[in-house]
Amino acid sequence: MSEIIRFNLRKANNSVIIGLGKREDVILQIQKEMAVTPCEDTSSYPNSPVQNFKDEFDIFHVVFLDEIPQNDKERTIKLASWSSAVLYALTEDATKDFPTGKKAKFIECAVRELLNEIFALKERKEKEKSEWLRSVSKMIVPLKRALDKCTTEDSKAKVQKAIDDAEAAENKDRAKEIINTIKNDGSLKQFFTEESDRI
Repeated sequence: MSEIIRFNLRKANNSVIIGLGKREDVILQIQKEMAVTPCEDTSSYPNSPVQNFKDEFDIFHVVFLDEIPQNDKERTIKLASWSSAVLYALTEDATKDFPTGKKAKFIECAVRELLNEIFALKERKEKEKSEWLRSVSKMIVPLKRALDKCTTEDSKAKVQKAIDDAEAAENKDRAKEIINTIKNDGSLKQFFTEESDRI
C-alpha cells in the first residue's frame, strides 16, 4: 500500500510529491489520483529517487521512499542518504550561486523540514495500522475459533491463510470479503459451528 503527500520544498522548481511505498504502487496511485503522465526524461532514470510527472498544466517532482526502517540506526543512515540525494536533485540549480555558509544552512533547514514530514507520515501510518489491527482482530475471531477446530493440515492451512490475508488487507471491505469467502468454503463449513461465526 502506498501513500502520497504534497511537500512544500523551498527552491524547488515545481511542486514536490513524496511517495511512500513500492515505486510501482506510488506511480499507479499518482496516475490515478492526479491524472499525470511521466515526463520524457523519466524513463531514462527508472531508479532515480526523484522522477518528473506532468499533467495538462504543471510538472511535479515525485520523490520515492520505499520504506522507513524500524531500527533507529538503519533509519538514520537511510534517511540521511535519501534526503541528501533528494535535496541535491531538487535544489542544486537554484542554490548553486549561494555562498558556502548560506547553502549549508539552507540544506540543513531543508533536511529538517523534509524529515519532519516523513516522521509525521510514519507516525500517522503507525496509528492507522494500530487502529486497523484492533478492528480486524475482532473480525477474525470466528476464523481463529475455526482454526482450533480444524482436523487436517489442509484445513488449518486454508484458515490460517485467510487470517493472514485479512490482517494484510488494504481495507475493511476487502477483509470482510476474505473472511466471508473462507466461511462459505464448503470444505470448511463444519468448523464454523457457532451462530455468530456464520454471520
